[in-house]
Amino acid sequence: MKKSQAEHPEKPIFLYLAFTFAHTLLQAPKEYIDRYKEIYQKGGDAIREERFARLKKMGIIPADVKLPPREAGDPSWDSLTD
Repeated sequence: MKKSQAEHPEKPIFLYLAFTFAHTLLQAPKEYIDRYKEIYQKGGDAIREERFARLKKMGIIPADVKLPPREAGDPSWDSLTD
């Protein structure tokens, strides 16, 4: 950043810093699970498919886009313990 600012002081600097991977399936505390149990009973893959379809219907995602496979490190909910 210092080098960029020194070489091009007239240009703004854009910095994107992400400390977490927020869009992966995570284990949640029991009180959160209980609060949203009905919504999440169908499982992460089904919810992901529903949300993807809704975004396509809203025009946020182009209609011809295919849902990519789950990331290799993200196990299916069926394989997780309670």
